[in-house]
Amino acid sequence: MRHVLMPCVLVLSGCWFVGSAGAQQSCNAPAGTFDRVYCDAKLLIRADDEMNVAYQKLLKRLNAQGQQVLRHTDSG
Repeated sequence: MRHVLMPCVLVLSGCWFVGSAGAQQSCNAPAGTFDRVYCDAKLLIRADDEMNVAYQKLLKRLNAQGQQVLRHTDSG
């Protein structure tokens, strides 16, 4: 899943370098399109990080066969 989301997240988060400084202040009330994209990118990055932590924890708890099944399921 990470290989699908990361290009989108990188593009969206890259907008931070060329846009409004106001987007950095608060995502509670985004002022415009840039702010919404910036805040959504932050959420996606955080969710992706949390998902990867959970995935790694699950892998550690599974035996070799369970890890193989999970990896096979993840690739499709």
